[in-house]
Amino acid sequence: MLNDNKVEEPQELEAKLNDLRARFEVVLAMSATKQDRLDNAFVLATEFDTAVRTELLLLKDFEDNLRDMGPIGDDIDTIKTQLEQHRVR
Repeated sequence: MLNDNKVEEPQELEAKLNDLRARFEVVLAMSATKQDRLDNAFVLATEFDTAVRTELLLLKDFEDNLRDMGPIGDDIDTIKTQLEQHRVR
């Protein structure tokens, strides 16, 4: 290789090429590790998103059920009925 009009020795070129290969292998391994970690993070984020959406739907159902029950009754029989309905839901 020409460097400042000087021809490098084959041993120097071989050493540089070996260094380049070794560094490339390190970067390649780091890239693969990063990809694996990103894939795992994506899976966890997707699972979390699904769980949150499910919980939000359940909360909406609970809110609707409580709203549909109406106000608490005035007499003991109505309150007992409402309590039983609440336990069933």
